[in-house]
Amino acid sequence: MRTASIACALTACLALGAAVPAVALAQPAGVDQDLSGDIGGIGPEGPEALPYEDTLEPGAEAERIARAQVIQRAKAWLTANGGRKVAYSQARKWRDGYRQDCSGYVSMAWKLPKGKYGGTNTVGLAQSYTKKIAKADLKAGDVLIDWHGTNRTRHVILFHKWANAGRTHYWAYDQSSSQGGTAYRKIPYPFFTDKGQWEPRRYKHIS
Repeated sequence: MRTASIACALTACLALGAAVPAVALAQPAGVDQDLSGDIGGIGPEGPEALPYEDTLEPGAEAERIARAQVIQRAKAWLTANGGRKVAYSQARKWRDGYRQDCSGYVSMAWKLPKGKYGGTNTVGLAQSYTKKIAKADLKAGDVLIDWHGTNRTRHVILFHKWANAGRTHYWAYDQSSSQGGTAYRKIPYPFFTDKGQWEPRRYKHIS
């Protein structure tokens, strides 16, 4: 009888146009995602009004960080939201004070100063904090970055490891609009679309 009553109540709600609450499905926490079929979905890295900001105080030195710590910090956002990933946002900051877009994510992983905007942007990462390296020199905690163009095209990805001996694909941590937030995924080198001006770069204070 109870089952029949529930069914009748549900039918009545639908007939009256009432909304039926959706059941949220739990997302697997921190699993490897092979998303090589994804076309990318770079998404804008922040509002056009967001200026470049060197988040270091004048004369200050950036904090040194170990590669293992960078990966540990990047991995944390996969499950930081109650067991789920941190959502992508151009404007919001996460509880740790870092902006929830791609450059804010890398700022967090490298433990850069947060500044006014929750981390620097891709231009700041390239010009103030990194040096260009060769593809063959990529190691865990380095980045692939396209910092040219506009905020509608720029993007940065945190390199983890090569996915094959030919070095045509790699595993990376990515704060991506197409994934709705933090993802760990396999990416074709340098990126899905193979467009833009992608560069392998290294944080100057990583060890």
